[in-house]
This record gives sequence, C-alpha cells and structure tokens, in this order.
Amino acid sequence: MSNRNGNQSFKNNNSYQNKSNTNNRAFYDNHLSEEKVNAGLLAGSLFRGCFRVNPKKRKVGYVSCDGLTIDICIDDDKLRNRAIQGDIVAIELLPKSEWLSIKQKLNLTETVDLSIDEVNDKFAANWSGSFEKEEAQKEEEILIQQELWQPRAELLVSTKEKSTDASVIAPVTVHEVDEYCQQSGLQPRGRIVGIITKSHVNLHIGALKAQCDIREGMSFPESEAFVYFNPADQRFPNLIIHRMQLPEAYIKDPFTQQKQIYLAEISESWPESSRLPIGCNIRSVGEMGSIQAETEALLIANDLNHGFYTEEQLKPLNEMLALSQENKSVNNLTSGEVNEKEKINWEIPEEEIKKRRDLRNYRIFTIDPPNAKDLDDALHVTQLDDDTFEIGVHIADVSYFLKEGTLLDIEAMKRATSVYLVQKVIPMLPSILCEQLCSLNPNVDRLAFSCIFKMKSNGNLVNEKPYFGRTVIRSCAKLDYPTAQRMIDGSIPSTPSEGGDEDAFLKNLPEHVWESKRRPIGQVAWKCSNDVNLMNNLAMNRRAIRMSNGALTLFKPKAAFRLDANGNPSEFNTYIMRDSNRLVEEYMLLANYLVAQEMLTKNGKAAFLRNHRVPDPEYLKELKITAEGMGVQLDITSAKTLQESLLIAETLDPSAVHVLSTLLLHPMKLALYLCVGETPCEEWKHFALSIPYYTHFTSPIRRYADVMVHRLLELGLCDEEKALNEGNSKERIIEYTQIADNCNVMRLNAKKAQERSDEVFLAIHLVNNPMYVDAIVIGIGEKSFSIIMKQLGEESRLFIDEMDNTSSSFEEDKGVITLIKGVVPQNKYGNYQKFQHPKILNFNEMKISMMTRVVVYCTANMTVPIGVRYSLVCLGTCAENGLQNILIPI
Repeated sequence: MSNRNGNQSFKNNNSYQNKSNTNNRAFYDNHLSEEKVNAGLLAGSLFRGCFRVNPKKRKVGYVSCDGLTIDICIDDDKLRNRAIQGDIVAIELLPKSEWLSIKQKLNLTETVDLSIDEVNDKFAANWSGSFEKEEAQKEEEILIQQELWQPRAELLVSTKEKSTDASVIAPVTVHEVDEYCQQSGLQPRGRIVGIITKSHVNLHIGALKAQCDIREGMSFPESEAFVYFNPADQRFPNLIIHRMQLPEAYIKDPFTQQKQIYLAEISESWPESSRLPIGCNIRSVGEMGSIQAETEALLIANDLNHGFYTEEQLKPLNEMLALSQENKSVNNLTSGEVNEKEKINWEIPEEEIKKRRDLRNYRIFTIDPPNAKDLDDALHVTQLDDDTFEIGVHIADVSYFLKEGTLLDIEAMKRATSVYLVQKVIPMLPSILCEQLCSLNPNVDRLAFSCIFKMKSNGNLVNEKPYFGRTVIRSCAKLDYPTAQRMIDGSIPSTPSEGGDEDAFLKNLPEHVWESKRRPIGQVAWKCSNDVNLMNNLAMNRRAIRMSNGALTLFKPKAAFRLDANGNPSEFNTYIMRDSNRLVEEYMLLANYLVAQEMLTKNGKAAFLRNHRVPDPEYLKELKITAEGMGVQLDITSAKTLQESLLIAETLDPSAVHVLSTLLLHPMKLALYLCVGETPCEEWKHFALSIPYYTHFTSPIRRYADVMVHRLLELGLCDEEKALNEGNSKERIIEYTQIADNCNVMRLNAKKAQERSDEVFLAIHLVNNPMYVDAIVIGIGEKSFSIIMKQLGEESRLFIDEMDNTSSSFEEDKGVITLIKGVVPQNKYGNYQKFQHPKILNFNEMKISMMTRVVVYCTANMTVPIGVRYSLVCLGTCAENGLQNILIPI
C-alpha cells in the first residue's frame, strides 16, 4: 500500500520530532498494523473510506465509508490521528453515546460546500428529476420523454429492468449503522486507527508564520527553532518548518518575506509526538497580490502547472503535418505555441476529404464567447418542410491529429482538460491545434465529426436514426453570443433587403451591432440571422417541454471582469446568460445524449459515459422545513412539483425563490465520467438531465473525455465487431476506467482553479474599489450565520467572534441571533480596534434570522491566501441606507 509517490503506508513515523514538544510524549495513538486493519475490515469492526475536511471549518472532518450511506464525523485532532485530506483510512466507530444529535450535526455540516457540476462547461446546470410519482402521471411523463429524446428500443429493454426514470431514487441495502441513524436522528462519530493509502496532496502554497514578534529590519532570531507554514487550502493542517529548512531570504529579512507566497511539501514522516506534520522543500513563488505569482500558486496548488509541450511530444504532429503537405512549407513546431498572427500553412489532404462527407457548401457557423479562440462546435439548420428541420452539430475532429498512444496523446490525457482562468487559458492541447488546425475558424476548411438529426417545430426529435460521421466543413462566420442575441432580439434583420442586394442592410448597420469580422463569408448574411432565429425557436420549444416535464433551472452567477492594459481588473460584474447561450446549450446537450446512445449500441461495455447521481433526500426534507419557516410551501414530491412551488413563491417573494434555488444546489452530487464495464444500467443515469445516459462529445479541444468518445464512436461506425470485442476486453475496460478517473480528478482541479482565479481578481479589484452589496441571510447557527450576495454570485459565512465590538445571544427555538454592540476593546498595543469599513451605521441591537436583508462591505483580505472580506454593516439594503452600490455591466 503506497501513496501516489510510491512511499509506503503503515510506516512507523518517528524520524522527526516536534521541537515545540519538550517532553516528546505521544500525542497520537499508534496506527494499527496492516494485518489488524485488514482483519477489522473483514470482521466489520472497522470501516474503510476517504477522509475529507470541511474547507470552512478545519477541525471538522468526515469519512465516506464503503457500505454506508451516511458519513462518519471526525471532529477532534486526536480522533483524526494524523490523517490528511484525501487519505484512504480505516475508522472505528465511537460508542453511540458519543454520536452527534441532529442539532450538532447541522451545526457541523452547514458550511460544507457542495454544488452541482455544470451540465455543459459553457453554461449553467439544469436539474430535473422526480423523487416519487403517481403511476398515471409517470406513464404520461415517460411518453413525453420518449417523444423528446426518442430512446432506442434495445436500450429501453435494459433500463426497464429497474426503472426508466433517470431521476428515481432507487432503494439501497441499509446497513445497521444507517438504520440506527435513521431511527435515532444521530450521525456517527469515529476515530481513525490506520492510514491505508496516503493519497493526500503533498505540495501546498501558503505563508510562513513566526511564533515571535517580527519587526522591520530585524533578522530571524537565533533562539527560534521553527516557524509555522499556514497552507492556503484550509482543509490541510499547518506544517512545522524547522529552521534549517527556511530559505536564506527569510532568515535575513522575515518582515519583508511575510508578504511572499511560499511552496512547501508535507514530509512523509509524522511522529506520534508531534501534533502537526513536518514541512520541507520550502521555496518562494512570488509576492502576495501579484497576479503572476497568485496565478502560479493556484496552478501549483491544483496540479495544473503544465508548462509548454516539449519538442519530443510535438514530433509526431510535426511529422504528420510535413507528410500531409508533401513539398509545401510547414513551420517546425518547438513548443506548440504560435503567435496569433502566425498562420500555419496546412491544407487537408485530398485523400482525406474523399473519405468524408463534404458539407462545405452548408451554411455552418460558430457561436461562442467574444474572446474565444478554441472554436470546437458549429451548427447548421435546414428547414425540410413546414414542421421538420434538420439540425447539424459539427465538432472539431481532434482525434485526426491526436493519435492514440503518442507522447502528445499521453500528455493531453494527463492534462485531461483546459483550464479557464480570468486572464488566460491553460490549454489541454498545443495552441497550434486548439487555436488553428482544430479550431473551426471561419472561411477555412476544417475536419469535423458531425451529428445530424431531425426535429419537429415543437422541439421533439423525429423518430429517425441520426447521422454520425466524419465530415469536412467550412464555417462561414464566427458569431459570438452578444451578436447572436441581437439577431434574436431583431436588431439584426433576418429577412432580405428590398431591391437587388439582399444584404443591403449591412451598409447602414453599425459596427458594434454586427462587427465586420463576424459577418459571413460566402453566404447571405440575413439567412445566417434567420438560421439563428429558427434554431432559437426550436430550442426554446424543446426547452419548454423539458421544463414542463420536471426540469428545474438552477443557475449560479459567475464573475466577469474587464481588464486594463496591464492585465489588472478594472470593472467587475456577473456574467449574463442569454437566449443565445441557451440555444447552443440545447443542441450540445442533445448531441451528447445521442452519441451516448450510439456508443451503448455499438461499443457496449467500452462506452464512455457521464453520470450524475441523485441528490441527498434527507437534505431535501430539511430544506422543506426551512422553506416553511420562510413562509414557502415547498412540495418535494418531484422536481415538477418543486418547480411549481417555486413559481408560486416567486409571485409572493422573488428573493425567497433565489435563496431556495441557491440552497437546492447544496445536496447535488458532482457528475462523473465512467467506463460502463460491469456498471449496472441504473448507474449510467444522469439525474440532472433526467435521462438514462449521457456523455461529453462536443468539446474535444478542451476535454480529453470527448476525445475518447470520438475514438469510440469512430470505431463503432467503422468496425462494429472490433468495437464490441473491445467492449468485452477486461484490459480495455480497466484502461478506460483509469482514464475516466483521471478526467474526474483533473476536471475538479480545474474547477477549483477557475474559482480561485475569480477570487484573486475580485480581491485585487477590491483593493482600490471596495463596495457595499446587498445580502440575504440563508442559514443561522449559534455563533455565525450564512449570507448570499446575488450581485457577486457568492455565499459566505460571517462569524460573530470576528466582528469588532460585538456580542450575541441565540434563540434556538426562534432561529434568531441578536447582535449587541458594546464598548470598543483595546488591543495588546493599547490602540483602539478600528472597523474594516469607513461607514458604520451604529446600532444597539440587531436581530438576524432567515431571509433577513443586510448590507455587507466587501474589501480585500491581503494575507496569504488573498481573498474577500465581508463585513456586516447594517440591516436593510444599500438603497434604503443611502449607500452607493455600482456594478458596471460587462
């Protein structure tokens, strides 16, 4: 048993001693031997699971155990017994008398950050599904679903074994621990008795913190034997850094070095006598608050600091391009990075075009964010008759260039995903591929993989097998979402101009309405606008059916920044979702579903899917009680009744609906990739979309999972027998499962990096632009309360003991905290503490409960890690209190 670096587990961790522990007596219990752990697991006296820590309450940890549906709580350092976030551990239950009551459980778990994974990278998630349904209603909804999705008969046979409803919560075998918890309303507590696999992250970013007073101009005192390393990721413990490990720059000038971001590794050895682990290999990343240093730090922290592709990795691509060009000139690639103005002189070989369906005369175009360079999807629509339309979803054929098993492919597989930060993209592929050869740029021939299907005007699919195949396309225009939205809104005509010139309207159309660089080449402009409107109407009709059949849209606002010439944030707002976004989303979603169906038909057990498990039903019951306290009757019988409840509530109190929609994100599980293998069909389902199977096909430039799907789809189309043989190959199933696992890990890392990038840029923006924002209280605890700020798309928890000059009382039966102002206390230097914001509306008492409206002041917290500090100002809104709150639309 070993960790990811090959270090052995179950070691006697005694090579270091904590120099702050003078008596060297054991603080922790010895870990059980591997033999005793295995025996305990077999006997059922021990449980095995992954240890994780509450990121907002470091002292509280949980273990999700095999065989249990409820987590075991670890809320004490000694009980944790040197386990670190991510470790696979053996755990022993404490006596039932020491388990947590319902109240204690809620207080410990209310800050856990759980949110639904997005259905599509570019867009917000849709959650749809049902928990319980009357039989007649269920049959009617199944008929609607069949017309909407047209699932294959041979697949319905397999899914009918248990349920055709992708959102039904299936019964599970109840362990006696689960059964006791359900009856008693308790959550089990436990102690960790062994670390089976040390799978935690070893490398961390953070700050060095001396235990003595550090003043400007002084060196680090010789009497000091160590400092603490405070990791930026609050799920990990502080580290002890021995003096001999400290950088020379810190020894000479610790005062200045306090502003540095440091990198540290967790030592393999953690002795029983040391309360904290030992840190080693310390180095500086850069100064806190520097965008470059903060970006490097967040990439390192999430294992995403990839760097450029090497010449050796790019060699197969070089050779292929040179061979394809014969005697024509091809630029030699050294890093895969090319200047935006440098065009690669490459054309599709004629013999390759002959193998493909030629769609270059079709009116095909892309719709993407304004600054997008990696254009991996394009669309077309053709009206066949009054009620039938052909829709084409054309995806960049990355697998043509990315040959399986090459060094380039291995590196792309390792990266697994592109990472979208505020100021730049860390690409999965070399830029020559993602920005040029694969990108579906306008007015150039490009290789694509196409999914073409027919729809009725009401949005339903025509019951006819879709076309899947490799194609050649030539996009006529690079539209962006704002331009497509202006077409939908009517600012750009979708009918021909009078007279001989059908596109005469373009002469008088302002550049900002439809930029010249985004206008079609080789196609009629008004017809492109008409196509967008046709596709939008079909998408809206289809979306309406999905919504009426139980879909619930839960959208979490995303930060958007405008940068100045130096790359610093100059303006901030939240990103606006438009109909043009939803248009593209609807067709990508449908193409992904149809491809998943085709893989299951042709590739069998080798099919590469994306599933999404059902949410926590217990949390939904708690949410129902919470809603009643807010005056909202929330029917959680099904997603459809839930949506109906929210629509009714919206007419009475829109803010209550926003709060409940936010809280509904919490019980959602992350969607995951999987290779079907022996996985039961019940576990293929995508709960969020309420469909029996789903995959990712539409973004191979930025997701390796989509590359896998393209290869499987091509194999199934070209050689069905070989495709099915691979599906029966245990070696292939193991290989694909490992790839799926890595895709899941790297996708989550990328998500965390993107969120951290947003936080860094918001903090830097707030340094010179602090702001007041409206907030609503969405959770109450004894000494803290949670708020949501719609304008920022953020949730935060405010702790009363961190508020200046404030005490509190808590009325548990009423769910009310009363804040009380007192005398301003002096600090240890004899100075009076000062508030963090310039304008305080003083109060004697302030009562806080669910749905209370408050104003908070947002400032930058310029410590490692930098972030945003939220300070309570007053009750009410900014407008009611005469406080300026300006966000500039972006």
